[in-house]
Amino acid sequence: EIVASMASYQHQRHYGGGGKSSIGDIIAPAHGIREQQARRGIQPRDHARENRLALREQQMRNRERRHEESEIVHRQQPFKMQQFRNVQSKLKSDTESRVEKSKLRLDTERLKENQTRSGNSPRGSPADKRNSPTDGSNSRQFLKKGTLAQRQAEARAANAAKAEPSPRKKAGNGKAAVPSRADVGRLAPRQSKNFVSGNRNEAASMKVVRKAEVDPTQRHENYGNVPAYLQDRKAQWAEDEARRKAEARDPDCPAGMTLMPEEERLDTLRILNESEKETQALLFKMPMRVTTPSMVQKKNALEAKLKEIEAAKKIFSRQKVYVTE
Repeated sequence: EIVASMASYQHQRHYGGGGKSSIGDIIAPAHGIREQQARRGIQPRDHARENRLALREQQMRNRERRHEESEIVHRQQPFKMQQFRNVQSKLKSDTESRVEKSKLRLDTERLKENQTRSGNSPRGSPADKRNSPTDGSNSRQFLKKGTLAQRQAEARAANAAKAEPSPRKKAGNGKAAVPSRADVGRLAPRQSKNFVSGNRNEAASMKVVRKAEVDPTQRHENYGNVPAYLQDRKAQWAEDEARRKAEARDPDCPAGMTLMPEEERLDTLRILNESEKETQALLFKMPMRVTTPSMVQKKNALEAKLKEIEAAKKIFSRQKVYVTE
């Protein structure tokens, strides 16, 4: 333990740990406060990581807040387009009006039935009414199971009988009624005709209707020929188009350069081919072994000239050659 503590003390002293030393700082200087903290055994703070964590937490809180606000808005008011915000639902109003009318009609029917029962019931004490016989015209009428549907059907039939037909139906211009399920059997029977084969046979036997030919007596002398003014106009348009293409600048041409004419390009290419043949002939006339400096210099010059001619031939062999203006 004593040896380990001494070694740790020497290490800290050498690297500027516990007791500071100018010699230790010169030999192993600390680059920044973070390195000084690391030498002292302190873990430096990772500010970048803390900032990333803080940003993620803030994003999560913002996302949750927006989600809660959207839920509150959806719960308070359902989605509706801007142009229909102040428009009332026609279906809702029609449904409410029909419900109110049906309630009023049922209330009226119940009131009439109650008045009818009260007029037919015998007069007397409650005991006499309870002890009155169940049969007879003056007997008390009780509601029985299943009579509600029957009474509603009777009321609908009565309303339908009282309702007057519309003026359109009276005039006889109304739309025909849809046949019921029982009337389907009285329709025309289905035909077992093969329409596909019938159409095929008709198409095979169909005759081509030819257009009636024009009477030769009604043709003029220039019949079928293009008028002269149209021919002149087409020729003028062709000349204008050719002139426009000739005067138009080549889009591939760089700035400050112009396109070399085709004749000049071919003439230059011909001159290069002749020069290449002459240079090759001079090179072939030289001896196999060249030792003198003058002969070596002449051979190098001929080989360099051949390389220049080959490079120039590659350039002038293109479809378009651009030269400086």
